[in-house]
Amino acid sequence: MLDKKVDLVIWGKKFCLPFECADSVDPGHLTNIELSVKQFSDNSEDITDKSIPAVKEYIDKSAKRIGITKVDELLECINPHMLLIGIDSGNTNIALLCGFKYDPEHDIAIIYREQLLVEVGSQDLVSWW
Repeated sequence: MLDKKVDLVIWGKKFCLPFECADSVDPGHLTNIELSVKQFSDNSEDITDKSIPAVKEYIDKSAKRIGITKVDELLECINPHMLLIGIDSGNTNIALLCGFKYDPEHDIAIIYREQLLVEVGSQDLVSWW
């Protein structure tokens, strides 16, 4: 399993996050994964900025579901803490996992493929990786 750290700019703030490959990743894909992580890192500010509307929508829905009436600013209620890398049909998927202030037992997963946002949801989205 690949286990390293990567520098990212997420929503205008600098982070140094660990990244791991899902257990299901074939070791033969590690070179491609490292390249994908580097490309993601190099473009992280632009990539994550484009995900803000979808992340805000998910947070708003989640807050309503758990009875929160006022949602804090984005970076005050979620905290990026790691990248999880998976392979699906030959594509490298990168999940940005974030702690969620209003539901600390369940991370938010922001999933990207080819540097494009695919989905925002609970950590359960990556449980099969």
